[in-house]
Amino acid sequence: MEERAELLDRMTDAFVALDADDRITYLNARAAGVTAGDRDRDDLVGERVWDVFPGVIDTEFRTALERARETGKSTTATIHYEPADRFFETRVYPFDSGVSVYSRDVTEAMHERRELERRESVMHRLHEAISERDATFERKVASLLALGREVLGVESGLLSRVQGDRYRTVVVDDATGEFAEGDVVSLSSTVCERVVSTERSLQASRRRTTPISPSVTGSSRSIE
Repeated sequence: MEERAELLDRMTDAFVALDADDRITYLNARAAGVTAGDRDRDDLVGERVWDVFPGVIDTEFRTALERARETGKSTTATIHYEPADRFFETRVYPFDSGVSVYSRDVTEAMHERRELERRESVMHRLHEAISERDATFERKVASLLALGREVLGVESGLLSRVQGDRYRTVVVDDATGEFAEGDVVSLSSTVCERVVSTERSLQASRRRTTPISPSVTGSSRSIE
């Protein structure tokens, strides 16, 4: 028994055993580490799982637990455990007098998956914007600027043209009311001169007092 407990404590998965009344009969060190509170592990034995892990009450774990008991087969659910702000892939295995629950931390994998889904969504919307047949050039640019503002989290997006020493806005998507289509200012009064000369994007850390080139980057009141 001691060897089994030691083995379970060395697991990277959180392990909890429950009886037929949802009371904890055993939990390993990993499971005890994500409980709500700092009670001694031995004191948690005999408590209802919903009291020890209140964050699982409104998750798919309850459904998986009930299904495992009804069918007599193992079930799996991926849940977000809000108290720890972590994602767990939880597997429930039924046996005669209760269930065994194994929970693996999959937080990093979930974040990576969501980031990939976000990027795929952005690329899909980008393709839709530029491939719209009946849209004018200005409408396509406006869609791209709106998408750029959303993705970058900025207040303003502009398409501009630099003609000699003059900077002129062509298409504007601006929530601040500071920019308008057709605005013309001296190129030297902006940070765009450096962008044009180096042909590279530019980020500034100071508060904006002059327009920046939206043909290269979005703008906000405080540029990072």
